[in-house]
This record gives sequence, structure tokens and C-alpha cells, in this order.
Amino acid sequence: MNAEATQTLFQQYQTAIELLAKRMLGEPFNFHRIQGRIRPEMLAPSLQGWAKIINECIAQFERNGAYSAATVAAALDHSVVGVKPDNVVVNDATAYFPDIVARNLIGVFHGYAMEHSEMDLVTAYTYFYDAYGRYSETQIMLHQVNWLLDGHSAMEMLNRAESMRRERGISAFVKASDGKPEFESELFAAIDGLSFDYPVKPFLKSMRNKIPYYEPSDYIILAMLSGGGKSYHALNQILYCALSGIPSTYINLENSPKNVQKRLWQMYSGQAFRRDFSHYRPDELEKIRADWEMIKSLPIRSINPGNSFSDVAGCIREERYERGIQLAVVDYAQLMDIPSIRGARHEILARISAGFRALSLELNIPIMVLAQVKQEVMNRPDKRAGMYDIADAKNFTQDATTIILPYRPEYVQVMSREDGTPYEKGYADNFIAKGRETGRDASECRFNHILGFYDVPEPENDFPDFVTQGNRSEPDF
Repeated sequence: MNAEATQTLFQQYQTAIELLAKRMLGEPFNFHRIQGRIRPEMLAPSLQGWAKIINECIAQFERNGAYSAATVAAALDHSVVGVKPDNVVVNDATAYFPDIVARNLIGVFHGYAMEHSEMDLVTAYTYFYDAYGRYSETQIMLHQVNWLLDGHSAMEMLNRAESMRRERGISAFVKASDGKPEFESELFAAIDGLSFDYPVKPFLKSMRNKIPYYEPSDYIILAMLSGGGKSYHALNQILYCALSGIPSTYINLENSPKNVQKRLWQMYSGQAFRRDFSHYRPDELEKIRADWEMIKSLPIRSINPGNSFSDVAGCIREERYERGIQLAVVDYAQLMDIPSIRGARHEILARISAGFRALSLELNIPIMVLAQVKQEVMNRPDKRAGMYDIADAKNFTQDATTIILPYRPEYVQVMSREDGTPYEKGYADNFIAKGRETGRDASECRFNHILGFYDVPEPENDFPDFVTQGNRSEPDF
């Protein structure tokens, strides 16, 4: 191979490393998808500052689990070749006031983060890896000529070439764990009589008796009739996690943002929102404000990224890798679409369900997706939904690790059980139609429009359906 061809391949490699550095600045929430694939030897041939940027992104992600264009810029200085702003003069002033350089770099790095946005990070890495591989092959070919002249056999040359490829990182990459370390931890805990635990647990005590926790990578379907209380159930779960310090994201495709905050405040305070609190006592008003400050401080984000599955999945990925969420709830599946696909509705929902299953495995967090059940269940005597009544989406039953079907007889105007015994006021239950270790089971609870779903009160700790400060009132909905 002549020197001109070698130089052309080297220039392509340099272009690829610049593109990769810029997309890493632009998509820190997607860095996990290439984590571990960039080896130091891949950056060694680079003589420019783009390699420093890539190394700093990798270092910050390994150290903190996150990075941004601003944090990378703050960690580097004007010595980064090829990225020094033209308006920064290296003199005594910058030596005494390095923040001047940092502020300029931050702006420049934010500009880099916006470049080539039509290409995602994984594609940029693929382009980089291909360019690096082709350039590396030219170096191996040059060595092969010398090996040939030195009298090495064909087999020796093949072995040496393969060894150089491994040293340069040009080999197959396997990221996924085979599950042995994770199962070993759980197995040894059981041998030692220790309770192996995960942070995300059902918010109802009655359900925790059946499902002690949701495992990372669980895909949970919660299905109910329209208007039955799916959103309450989702917000109950997120609030319970947040009060335990577990960050969560609520993908809210149905309710207004204000209504979400209102419901969270009511659940926490135990009282209905009123249009006029002015007649309350000062201590009651102070509690109202304190309860709201608590809700504001909790690690909950309610987001509406639009109804495109790719936008929802991207939002969850970003929340996972920038905020470290341990639970994502999507409200709800039938509101979503895949604009690029033309087909029957059930086919699109099947792809959405498969996508969420893959996403829960990729991010290693439980993802709870709400869904509607068919209206035909209203034709049954008890009006109770089954696992295969999820509207337009039989694939949900196949993909999910857990399926929960909340039931409120009062909502569907069923006053008594099959044996004629009347239901208690506010009666509700959660039928576990599918569970990894539970099988089919049910847990009883209660429901009202303030607290949402809550455990059956203990006799010694009984409380009314909802409590308001000052004068009692019906919920203001």
C-alpha cells in the first residue's frame, strides 16, 4: 500500500474520532450503549485533542455515572489541541483567571454537542470503529511485509496479525453479562439466610406479601378499565419510591402536569385540594405549605415527551443515565405510536410492548407500563378483567414478567360478591394475573380519590376514607 493511501485512511480515522467526540458531547444519555467499547489503544494514533475529550467523557462516566459538555469543558483547558476558542489569548490573565478559559470552552463544547445531530452516538461509534479498523489494517499490512522478508511462515504471520488485531481492539465485543455474578450473589445470600433485596417494591403492604420487590429488568403491565384509577396506582407507586429516596420518572401522556402535582400533594397530605384555604388556621396553612415543599423536593419527574415510542424510550434512557432513575412508569400504552410504521393497531402495539421489554433489559430497571382493558368486560356479571383482556395487545401478556389487574367494584357498579356479601366501602383489590414466582394471586386494599389505593386500615389505626384540615369536604375534581 502506498503512502498516499495510508495518509487518506489516517485522515478518515481523524475525521471519525472528531465526529465521535462531538456526538459523545451531544448524547451523554446514550453513552452506556458504547460503554466499554472504546479502548485506549484505539485513541493512541490520534494526535489531536479530540482523544482528550473522549477520554475525559469516559473518565467522568466511570467516576460519576454521568457527564455533560459543560463538565468535560470544565475539566479541560486551552491546551486541548484543536478546540481552543480563537478569542482566548493565552497570557498571564488566563493563568490567574482560568475560569475565563473555562467559560469560553463551555460555550464551544456546547456548540460541538449540537453538531452532526442527524447522526446518533451508536452510528458515530460504528463509523469510528470502521475507520479505525481500516487504518489499523494498513499498519498490520506493513508489518506483514517485514515478517515476510524476515522469513516467517504463513501460519506465524497469521498468528502475529491476529495478535496485533487483539492488541488494537479490533475484535468481537460482548457486553452482556451471562447472569452468573448476579445469581451467585442471590444464591449465597439465601445460603447464609440473608434476605436478598431490591429497592423498588410495591407500595401496598398487601402486595409486598406476594411480590416482595420488583427486580431490575422487570417489565410490569398494569391494566384497568378507562377511568378506573390506573394513574392513581402509578402515582402511588412513584410516590412510595420517592419517599424512600428512589428516583423515578413518570411518562405522563394523559394527565395535565398540574393535575399530576395536585394528585401527589393530595396523596401525601391526605386531604382534598380546595379552591379557598384562607379560613384555615395558621398551623394548618403551614402544614399545607410544608407538604407541598416536600412533594417539590422528592426525586420525581413527570414528563410528556410525546406519543412516539422512540421519544419515550429516549427520554427514559436519558433519565436513567443522567438522573439514575430506578423506576420508569409509562401512562399509558394505547396512547403511543410508532410513526414510521404503517400497519394494524395491534401490530404497532406489539412492537411497542417488545420495545419496552428490551428497554427494561437494556437499562436494568423495572419499567411499569399502564394499559387499558377492553370495554367488553362490562358485559360480565362481575365486570372483572382477565389477563387476555388488554385492549389490542395480546403481546403484552407474552412480554411482561408481571401483570397486575386492579379492580374496583364500586367503579363498575358491582355492589356485592358472588355469594351476595356486600363489598366494603372503597373496596379494591389487585389481581396478579402473571408473576415470576407468585403465580395467580390477589391482594385486597381500598381506594378513594384522595389517597388513591391504600392498604386496609388496621383496627387500632383506623382512619376515614380521606381527611381534610378544617372543614371536611368532598374531593374537588
